[in-house]
Amino acid sequence: MVLAVPAFRVKLYVPLAIPLLRLRQKLFGKGFVRSYVKARMLTHDPEQAERYHADPLIFRQIAVNILLDLHDTSTRILADAGAITTPMLLLGAGSDWVVTLRTFDQPFNLVPSLHITFRTILADTYARHTHGALRLLMHVWFSLVGFSTVLTYQHQIVDVAGGFILSL
Repeated sequence: MVLAVPAFRVKLYVPLAIPLLRLRQKLFGKGFVRSYVKARMLTHDPEQAERYHADPLIFRQIAVNILLDLHDTSTRILADAGAITTPMLLLGAGSDWVVTLRTFDQPFNLVPSLHITFRTILADTYARHTHGALRLLMHVWFSLVGFSTVLTYQHQIVDVAGGFILSL
């Protein structure tokens, strides 16, 4: 299973946004809040940004009940994530303006390191299909990827060993 930028946690830049939204919904019922998402947060292409601004089907407000349901559902999914047995690959941007990716860095499902598994499979594939300086460059690159999983505190040595074993 592959999830591309799953919105398990939407960034809310207003302090205490969730409690305030719950209070607003309780006092006034269903309603909307203005979205902070701007075209420049979604693309660097000026033409695409203009198309975003001009599109009449893009509603620039979010229903409070939908935002709260998204928060509650994602909280429940993350709390139960340890029970998920299907291997999955989560894809996301490094600096996303809308979705918080730090929610994936939970202290479970660390062994084996899928970073190392994919790295080893790809390194083997590239080693078989490259020669000379390019092959040496690929070995250096994939070695750095392997070291980075430990040096960025994403995995421990036992996770790395498990990733190697899984890739065999």
